[in-house]
Amino acid sequence: VGAFALLATLLAALDEREMAAHQIALQVLHFAFLPVFAVGEAASVLVGQAVGADRFELIRGVTRAAVRTALSYAAFCVVVLVAGGRSIVSAFTDDPRLAGVATTLLFVAAIFQLADAMNMVARSVLRGSGDVRWPAVVGVVTAWASLPPLTWLLGYQLGLGALGGWLALCVEVVAGAVLLWHRLLRGSWRDAAEASRRASLLEDEARISLVPA
Repeated sequence: VGAFALLATLLAALDEREMAAHQIALQVLHFAFLPVFAVGEAASVLVGQAVGADRFELIRGVTRAAVRTALSYAAFCVVVLVAGGRSIVSAFTDDPRLAGVATTLLFVAAIFQLADAMNMVARSVLRGSGDVRWPAVVGVVTAWASLPPLTWLLGYQLGLGALGGWLALCVEVVAGAVLLWHRLLRGSWRDAAEASRRASLLEDEARISLVPA
């Protein structure tokens, strides 16, 4: 969400047609991505339960199931956006130039759908384990390191407009997915998970001590 807000700010100086195309593509993408978001939330809850129960061996299975589900749905979205992008856009506008730009943006969105699904799963699993700082840092760093310079270069200097901004967004999503999965596969989240579990146990003990005998 933060990356999309930053991108909208960076594209604000473009003409109305470019901004309208950006908004159309953004609304379609947000609607299409809701099931992947739900998969991520479910994975986060299940991982949190596994950490709380001290059953870390369950996390791998939860992660695999989330990846399979998210990637399957994302692949379906890729087909829909590529094959039916123009038809989807026609529901928003009858301006042929605006429809052309918005359809192109949906093609770019199709390119990073799979990476975005992987990004969401990794981010959710890390948050569920208690490793919340790393996903936050990655989100901020990748957004600010890629979107402003690449949007300026591609969108303004090379004259690609909103397309340049969405190509920059594609780079941001892929970079974030790589960094998040690197941490997840290395197991660097385990220390945060152990700390989260200990804190939860201490809270439970404190509540029990307050209950009258």
